[in-house]
Amino acid sequence: MNETPVFPNFASADNVFDFTDRDGVFTRFKFNATTNNWDIVFISLPVLVINKVPEAYARLSAVEYPRVGEKVLEWDGLLYTFEANNSWTGVLLDKVIVDSSFENNPCLKGVYDKLGGAPTFQNYLKEYDGDFSLVDLKLSVGVDTQYSLAGAVTYKPINSLIEIKFNPNKLNTPPLNIARTFIHEMIHAETYRKLLILSGKGEIPWSSAFIESIKNNEKEIAHYYMMYRYEIPLGGSPSEPQHEYMAQLSRNIITDVMKQFDSSQSVDVYNALAWIGLMGEGEPNPLTGLPPQPTAAWAAIPQVERVKILKIYFDFIENNTPCQ
Repeated sequence: MNETPVFPNFASADNVFDFTDRDGVFTRFKFNATTNNWDIVFISLPVLVINKVPEAYARLSAVEYPRVGEKVLEWDGLLYTFEANNSWTGVLLDKVIVDSSFENNPCLKGVYDKLGGAPTFQNYLKEYDGDFSLVDLKLSVGVDTQYSLAGAVTYKPINSLIEIKFNPNKLNTPPLNIARTFIHEMIHAETYRKLLILSGKGEIPWSSAFIESIKNNEKEIAHYYMMYRYEIPLGGSPSEPQHEYMAQLSRNIITDVMKQFDSSQSVDVYNALAWIGLMGEGEPNPLTGLPPQPTAAWAAIPQVERVKILKIYFDFIENNTPCQ
C-alpha cells in the first residue's frame, strides 16, 4: 500500500481522488483547476492515529474524552467532528456564499465580477477558498438600521461565518467608489478571519487577555486593539481599532485594488477615495476636514491637505456616473 497518494496525471476541475493509508486514515482530495493542486476536502481520522502522533493534531489530542458530535477546529484548516466509531471526520469550510439579494443586484454583481480581474482583491477572496480556509464569507444586501449611513457593514463572525452586507441606498455612487467599499470591507473581514483562526473557535472571544495572547502572531492587530480598546493610554480616547489600523497600514492596498479595477484616474483621486471610511466617526467639518472622532492618521494630516482631499472626493462623486 502506498504511503502517499499517487494522483492521476490528467485532471479537470472538481475531480475527486480518494486515498486510504496503512493506518486507516481516509482522505478525499478535490482538484483545484485554478491552483493546479489537489485540495483536501475531507478526512476520516481514527483516534488511534491521533494518539500515535499527538503533536500533529494539537487541538484534537487535547480533547481527552470527546463526546459524539463534538467539533474542533484543527490547525490543518479542517472542522473535525467526533463520530460514534471512535474517529474524527474533518471537512473543509472554504466557500464564499453569495446571497440572492447580492446576486440579483446588477450594480454590486457587476463590480464584484469586474474585481475578479483585480489580483490584489482576488488574493483576499482566496482566503475563503483555499487549502486552509476555516471561515465562510457571505455577501448580502440590506439596510442595517444601526449603520444606515454606511455603504456596507462587515459583521463579527458567528459560527465561523463572516457577513458583508451592502446598503442598497448607497449605490448611487460611481463603480470605482463601490470597488473601494469592497476592498475596505474585505480588509475588515480578513482581520476577523485572522482573529478567528487564532481563537480556534466559531466566534472571537473578545477580551484583553485574548488580544494579549495573539501578540506573537498578529503584532500590529494586537497593538491597535490594545491601544484603542483595551489599554487606552493616558490622554487617549476609544476608537475603532480596525479603522485606526487600516488608516495607518492599509491605504496602499485599497489604492492598488482601485487602480486594478479602473486605471484611468489620477493619483490624487485614488488617494482621496482610499481615505473614505478611515477618517473617523461622524461627518467631517467642511472647514477643518475633521469628523467629531477622527482617526489618528487623519488628524495628523495638515488641515489644508485634509480639505483638499475631501474636495477631490466630492468632485469625483459629482462628475462621474453612479453605479445605480
